[in-house]
Amino acid sequence: YFQVIEDASATGAAYTPGEPVGQGGYFEGRVFDENGIEPDEVIDKGLYGAALYNYATTFMNSSIQAADVDKIIALFGANPTFPNSGSANVSQPDLMMANYAARRDIPVGNGMYTDFKKAAHDLRAYIIGGTSFNAKRDQELKNLKTAWEQANAATIINYCHAAIDKFSMTSPTNADIASGLHAYSEGVGFVWGWKTIAQEHKIITDAQIDEILVLLNAPADATPTSYTFVTDAVNQVPKLQTVISKLQSIYSFSNQDIEDFKRNWVADQGR
Repeated sequence: YFQVIEDASATGAAYTPGEPVGQGGYFEGRVFDENGIEPDEVIDKGLYGAALYNYATTFMNSSIQAADVDKIIALFGANPTFPNSGSANVSQPDLMMANYAARRDIPVGNGMYTDFKKAAHDLRAYIIGGTSFNAKRDQELKNLKTAWEQANAATIINYCHAAIDKFSMTSPTNADIASGLHAYSEGVGFVWGWKTIAQEHKIITDAQIDEILVLLNAPADATPTSYTFVTDAVNQVPKLQTVISKLQSIYSFSNQDIEDFKRNWVADQGR
């Protein structure tokens, strides 16, 4: 995807969602490849899992030390103040996955961000407590992984909702279409990032990830046809709802969770 964004940026051409022509170009202030993917979003959001979570897993074992928990918190994008906000309203806002986890935390104190915070604090305490707390240490380590992964999945669902809203419009403007492809590409990135993470460190399987990527028209081993969400919305957009349903099943999210994931609770609650 680094090569893809280089090629698409270098064209200097305008991009129109449709049958692939050339190497993509610019559309409503964003860079898309010829297949309708916004590559910088796939790179950015994919690295939250493929680089940051992947690196965090190197500390997630029986030899974990208290200082390693601090490293994991930083890789998540949080900091010792755990502000539960990525906005300018706080002095040390959450970054990366922590920022997105905060958006899914509703009401404040009830969500994946809070689950991660509690697991990290308890994990650190049990490590310091010594070997008699190993069973509790291991459970909190599992809870921490689950909170991070669920936040990733909830964010994919959020972006599927956003893309559905834009692609289902009766007369979308170019800005609407670009916004839909942007949200969709972020979702693709968040999915891609967890492919090849060792199974011991995740709930979803690589096979399930591949199924979801196929539904997203961005298969792991073939050329994406992302533009069809625009050119053939009637037949393609329902796939996004299927992605939501699959993730709901994998992570045992409730129907209310799925509805809540539509919103950015940091913005809605002004925190």
